[in-house]
Amino acid sequence: MVNRLVVDESDSHRRQNSSRGNRLPALSYVATSEPVYVWLRLEPGTDPIQGIAGLVEQLGADSGSIVQCMGSLSRATFVIAIPDESGGWRFSEPIVKLGPMEFLSAQGTWGREAETGRLIVHLHGFVVDSEGKAHGGHFIPGGSRIMATCEVGLLTGDGLTI
Repeated sequence: MVNRLVVDESDSHRRQNSSRGNRLPALSYVATSEPVYVWLRLEPGTDPIQGIAGLVEQLGADSGSIVQCMGSLSRATFVIAIPDESGGWRFSEPIVKLGPMEFLSAQGTWGREAETGRLIVHLHGFVVDSEGKAHGGHFIPGGSRIMATCEVGLLTGDGLTI
């Protein structure tokens, strides 16, 4: 069940921010009972998103958070948000970086698509190439490969739809 929390207008923080024209947004959240922490080591050649998806399908874990992800990659594929012609934004074309790279950090969520029940793994992370340059964004399923290893920490829960 998705709950909605609206911050009270009388809240002092809201009053302080309102004077500057800022307003605190209403928040949506999902509270789960009895989360389970799962630690996973992915092998060389595995795509991180596909490896995580395979495990959570096997566990029957319909939703949760990717709270830790680090290792090394031989290939990273991701997109970033860029401005579009209308003044809004869109995703860039996929950006492909070839390794060796340190996969310094990633986090995300997974859940079932509300209409189809399809599992969606949403992962954002960043890597550092062999010249020490950082790159990162929204990782694309199937586009990255683990070089040596990748350790992942997952926190499972129930009730999240994407």
